[in-house]
Amino acid sequence: MQTLFWFSFMWNSIAQAANPFRVEILPTTTSIEQPAVIQVVFVIPEGHHLYVDMLSVQPLPSAEFAFQSAKFPTGKLKVDPASPEQMREVYPETTTVTISMKAMQIGILSPKIEVHYQGCKKGLCYMPKTEIIEASVIVNK
Repeated sequence: MQTLFWFSFMWNSIAQAANPFRVEILPTTTSIEQPAVIQVVFVIPEGHHLYVDMLSVQPLPSAEFAFQSAKFPTGKLKVDPASPEQMREVYPETTTVTISMKAMQIGILSPKIEVHYQGCKKGLCYMPKTEIIEASVIVNK
């Protein structure tokens, strides 16, 4: 039983440590009068993909901003290895999700964005991952 526990623990540690995907938020400059767009970039290594249905991008509530829903680009259809009779939408290369927003105050602001994703390489899927990432938004007059 103890061996099974350690194997499971080590496997989860290796799977999480080996996750090759990266999420970045590009800096944004806007004015208090203009709506702006935050760009959330999912960096996908060659030969890997992210499942569209396993991807979410959600701004955390903030009195500094009014956010709209995230907009996702169209992915590519791929046969699902777990169910070969089904197709799933994937992002096979680096992709950008956008969030329109309006700032409520002037300054250098740091809204937080929660992202959740799961990616794979051929038959190997990495553990789903959730991150909270701070954006950098400069709001001028």
